Amino acid sequence: MIHTTLIGFVGKDIEDRFMPNGTKVRSFPICVEEDFWVSCSVFGDKLDKILPHIKKGSAICVHGSIRKPTIYQTNKGETRVNFSVIVDSINFLPKPKDKDEELKVYSKPKNESGPSTYDNMELPF
Repeated sequence: MIHTTLIGFVGKDIEDRFMPNGTKVRSFPICVEEDFWVSCSVFGDKLDKILPHIKKGSAICVHGSIRKPTIYQTNKGETRVNFSVIVDSINFLPKPKDKDEELKVYSKPKNESGPSTYDNMELPF
């Protein structure tokens, strides 16, 4: 499996559903770049304590396994790709205090000893 870490904003509140065997599945989309969305799924009860605090617009960091992308065509004939991740853990990120303030994510690059700042994308909704 390919593991990934994604940083973005939650696009809508979490949807709960159950598989035929009774396993709970909680799903939500995150926008990691303008017009680039990833579907996130949490299976079972492993993140039950944190998921109620995640709402539309929450800035989060998701760690998980990438599923095989699905390719489909829209009604207009456009080819699209659906990316999805099975979530293992979630971290909250600070949300900008107002629209003009950017969210900054701090991370240490491989070749540098000090922190660096990466500009985050704007919330598209």
